[in-house]
Amino acid sequence: MLAFVFIKIFVSPKSNLKTEIYFPGIFFILFIGYFTFHLLYFFCFYFKYVLLNKKSISIFELKNLKIEEIKFDEIIGFSKSEVYFGRYNWKSKSIVIYSKTGKATELLNSFISNLDLLETELKNEKIKYLGFENYNTGYFFRKYKFIEK
Repeated sequence: MLAFVFIKIFVSPKSNLKTEIYFPGIFFILFIGYFTFHLLYFFCFYFKYVLLNKKSISIFELKNLKIEEIKFDEIIGFSKSEVYFGRYNWKSKSIVIYSKTGKATELLNSFISNLDLLETELKNEKIKYLGFENYNTGYFFRKYKFIEK
């Protein structure tokens, strides 16, 4: 469809007002679509909703559309970290929770309002604090320091 529009615009021997409007309009729509896609992807990838229970933590992940429940006795430990967006222009504090299944769950302060409460609750449950973890990027996803190999 897009190729047909380009052929119709460039094959026409005379220049008219339609080509002067369609061509920038198509690029504007493509740019807005590209920008919107990346904004929504960013939001879906990092947004998580955390609910603290007496014996567990329930985490809703928007990217997977599922609720994961991690019991306190299944948690190996947690670490604090920082996530950088851009070329060190904006950073956000985070907590990385390590479970016995070998999975690491990262919760960002920018998307979760009760991160300090979560940290206090983890300390009250006597879950091991593993230390500060530097931000290490992988090819597509972040590499976590304390995952068992």
